[in-house]
Amino acid sequence: MDANSRLAGNEPSRPDDYPREGAGLERRHANAGGWETVLAKTAALMIELGERPVIDTATFARIPQRVRLLVGDRDTVVTVDETAAAARAIGRGEVGVLPNTSHPFEQVRLPLLATLLREFVE
Repeated sequence: MDANSRLAGNEPSRPDDYPREGAGLERRHANAGGWETVLAKTAALMIELGERPVIDTATFARIPQRVRLLVGDRDTVVTVDETAAAARAIGRGEVGVLPNTSHPFEQVRLPLLATLLREFVE
C-alpha cells in the first residue's frame, strides 16, 4: 500500500511517509521505545487531560507568582488563545508569542528565547 492510501486512513502512517519529519521522530524518540510508543502514550495522555484536566482556571488563579507563558505562533498542540486564557487566569500571568515557532521546544530560536527569559527575570 502506498503512502497516499495510508494517509487516507487505510493503514497507519509510518515515518517513512514523511521523510524529514519521520526521520526526526525516529531520532527524537529512539530511546523512549520508538515513535509509535510515544505517539500512543501521548494520545492517551491528551485524551485523559481532555476528560480530567490536571490544572483548571481555579488552580491557575491560586498562583501568586509572576508567570510568563510562551507559545509558538505555529503551535498546533496548544493555541495562542489557549495560552492567553491561561495567562489571564493567573493573577500575574503574561503571554509571549514566539514567531515562526511550532510546538517542539528544541525548535525554538535560542537567541529569542534567551532574550525573553532575560527580560522576564530582570
